[in-house]
Amino acid sequence: MPSGRPPAAVLVLILVLASLEIAPLAAGQSVPQEMCTENLHNPVLNDSGGYTYKTSTETWFAYNNTYQEPSVLAVSGGLRMWYAGYVGGIWGIYTATSKDGGNWTVDGTPVLTSGPNGTWDHAPLYAPSVLYNGTGYLMYFRASNGSSIYSRSIGVAFSADGIHWKEYADNPVLKPGPGFYDSNWIYNENVIFLNGGYDMWYGAQSPTPKTAGEYYYVEAIDFATSSDGIHWTKYPGNPVFLGASDQIYMNTTIVGHPDVLNINGTLVMLYGDGSSIRYAVSHDGVNWTAMPGDLVDSAQAHWKSDYLTGPAAVQNGTRFALWYYGYSPIKSQSSPYVEGIGLAQCGLVVVQVSTTTTDVVTSTLIRTITSPTTVVITNMETSTTLQLFEGATAVGAVLVIALAFYLLRTRRP
Repeated sequence: MPSGRPPAAVLVLILVLASLEIAPLAAGQSVPQEMCTENLHNPVLNDSGGYTYKTSTETWFAYNNTYQEPSVLAVSGGLRMWYAGYVGGIWGIYTATSKDGGNWTVDGTPVLTSGPNGTWDHAPLYAPSVLYNGTGYLMYFRASNGSSIYSRSIGVAFSADGIHWKEYADNPVLKPGPGFYDSNWIYNENVIFLNGGYDMWYGAQSPTPKTAGEYYYVEAIDFATSSDGIHWTKYPGNPVFLGASDQIYMNTTIVGHPDVLNINGTLVMLYGDGSSIRYAVSHDGVNWTAMPGDLVDSAQAHWKSDYLTGPAAVQNGTRFALWYYGYSPIKSQSSPYVEGIGLAQCGLVVVQVSTTTTDVVTSTLIRTITSPTTVVITNMETSTTLQLFEGATAVGAVLVIALAFYLLRTRRP
């Protein structure tokens, strides 16, 4: 960049920045680990009902498993969610609609149910992943019939409206193996339509290792591609993601439920490990960098204190909404614990930089990566309302980054 006057776009940002009041952090103040703000009314889909059952020594309370593993898309008029559930004695995939992401209208009739005995999917359906490819909807889901042949395989169904679905006749479209890394079972798939093709990330488990020092993938994330959404090719270098360093212990990893967003050419993968929702970034879908800190943590609320996973996100400008599944200990029906699907709001800053730029802009408010597109998830969102599409406070962070980037590029030795 020339050392003369800055370009007009940067001048505009600097002028706007000068009119803002940005409070500095106190000396030594650290950034909270949780970078998203949870909705005060969580869980927004609340499964507090259930039943008791007895073992030989105790009486337990079990939830009805009404709301699990969401998949959410922005549609005409608002949002539509698909989720796995058990309602009225029927396991299936159900749907709900919302205008703000927090108040949902639930359809109690399943849009997809298990097949009859003997079919590949007669066991409960789980983990829907829904996408729109420009002409129609595709739903990927996990099912099983309990046999070693179809142990937790992945199928697909098609729909013109997202409500009425027809399962593909030759399901499943992806099965475990033959690789060691996913030969036990596959699960928790997420599919996006990108550049005219389909990319899938899925959780998988390997058998118990027979060789000392061999990895045991309790659950790791793998990658597959398809030109038509039906015929899939697994990436030969699987698994592509084992988690952050603190999620790998003695050659064992357990990360899954990927949900991938394409943000200006950068892939942002949200994922769960049972106690938190985190994220990683990539530019090719196979090489991932785990980012530090939790977006949402299980310890933040009692309703998800026992288990937290299943992220589903929708981007809207400089924010994204994040839904996730959680539950708490179930010792007694009289306890205050519930389970269901929660909502958090996350600030998102997307900054375009040159492919030749090596400067890294850092701040105690944000986390960054160096790439052709820098994607930053911030903890600057403080709103506790249910409004999904209101203005974002992350705009201030964009201006801070723009000014810092300009000063770094124009500084003299």
